[in-house]
Amino acid sequence: MNDLQPKLRLTICRTPSAASLSREEIVRLLAAEMGQGDSAFAEAVATSALAREAVESTYVGRGLAVPHARLAGLTQPCVCLASTPGVDWSGGQATLIALLAVPEEQPEWHLRLLGVLARYVSAHGGETDLPGLAAALQQKTA
Repeated sequence: MNDLQPKLRLTICRTPSAASLSREEIVRLLAAEMGQGDSAFAEAVATSALAREAVESTYVGRGLAVPHARLAGLTQPCVCLASTPGVDWSGGQATLIALLAVPEEQPEWHLRLLGVLARYVSAHGGETDLPGLAAALQQKTA
């Protein structure tokens, strides 16, 4: 893995024609964006997140899906956000997707990020303001 900094690494992904993408395709697209050119990292994130999806859907309601991966050796939590017109996510329509990758050794990051996402979506309903959500994630995880 890359030598990563300890703070949150955040990416906003512009997803062209996301409505025509499958759940697997969108996870792979976001993982590639998150990987920023590191294909091994992107594949590790996608494989782990999709394995989790196979066990139980990460669609949490109100248009929010939070596929996530816990990776050994990762030193920095990573988030990739995408707004979509609606991707079928186990029966729900995901309009906001937040792919999380957190260090396996620091599971508290997963819960912390989920908490920020849940509070933001609850406060803002179905509106998707990626810059606002990104700012909230940066502020609440600093």
